[in-house]
Amino acid sequence: MKELGRHLTRHLHGRKRKRVATTEMERLAVAAGSDYWAFHRCIMQLQEEGLLAPIRASGRNGRTPSLFNRYSVRSEIQDYTELEDEILGLPFNRGVEYYLAHPAQYQEDRWMIGQIRRFLLEGEAPQVTVNERSYQVFRDEKALKSGRAGAVLGRLGLTLGDLNVLHTHEPFVFFDVRGVERTENVLALIVENLDAFISLHRSLQAGAELPGGLRPGFLIYGEGKKILQSFQFVREIDGLANRDGDYQYFGDLDYEGIGIYNDLSARYSERIIPWVDGYRALIRLEPDPPAMITEHRPRPLKPFIGFFDPCTVEGIVSVLESGCRIPQEVLNMARLSREAWRLPRSD
Repeated sequence: MKELGRHLTRHLHGRKRKRVATTEMERLAVAAGSDYWAFHRCIMQLQEEGLLAPIRASGRNGRTPSLFNRYSVRSEIQDYTELEDEILGLPFNRGVEYYLAHPAQYQEDRWMIGQIRRFLLEGEAPQVTVNERSYQVFRDEKALKSGRAGAVLGRLGLTLGDLNVLHTHEPFVFFDVRGVERTENVLALIVENLDAFISLHRSLQAGAELPGGLRPGFLIYGEGKKILQSFQFVREIDGLANRDGDYQYFGDLDYEGIGIYNDLSARYSERIIPWVDGYRALIRLEPDPPAMITEHRPRPLKPFIGFFDPCTVEGIVSVLESGCRIPQEVLNMARLSREAWRLPRSD
């Protein structure tokens, strides 16, 4: 069908009249060895591409599937015949297939394709970051990440790996809280909100004991949903990269906070579990939780809920089903310093 489309396009390009009979185009298709079904698909494709427009007043041809009897031809229709040999000479098999079917796109992408081709022909280059390679190849440091160049790579069947780039990770704020006289029992504690992050850090500096005796080596500020993209930065941190162990997560006890945990644990291969004793402390310290500030769509509670004992599960479900939430700020620095979380009720 692609060859038939090019055949008809060349014919239409050479016509002076702006209207063409369907029977005229069908005769060309038959002469080229095509049957009516392939001809119909070709006409519909040319119509979708804007090269042909049906003249509805001409009526339909009575065939199945039907076509209109006459079509108008775009006056600005272009002949891409001269580009075919150039496209066929591309050293990218997927690119050849795509651009033969979309020659107008090839004309638009031509310069970028040439830049990519020249870079690859120069041989393997030293590994640099995505933005650095983008500037080297296209003189535009953002072309690969947010510009058109990434799409052109895809059309050619290439990836960033073919350009030998080093992927950089979006960083997060963290504290190294490893102590000389204190052995950590978890790699890091990820904290959803800034105030809780700061309070936990200051409490650890002051020697406070965290619920459950948690002793993290690092405190990581999750910054809400941002951690879903930035968590991979742990692979750049000395003391976390290539180490076995658990990460624990602590966020608001509401659908959004639980959803962040579930998405995070599903996205990465590292073992990330909820800070169970931290959530138990929230429930213990806030017997009268406030209503949700904004309406949150209920989300699945698993796998988050699966880490808790039945009594705590009942408490979590009760909070959520009553339309309430417990922000992690309930476990503030004053309560941590006095170990108020050990008490059956908050002060």
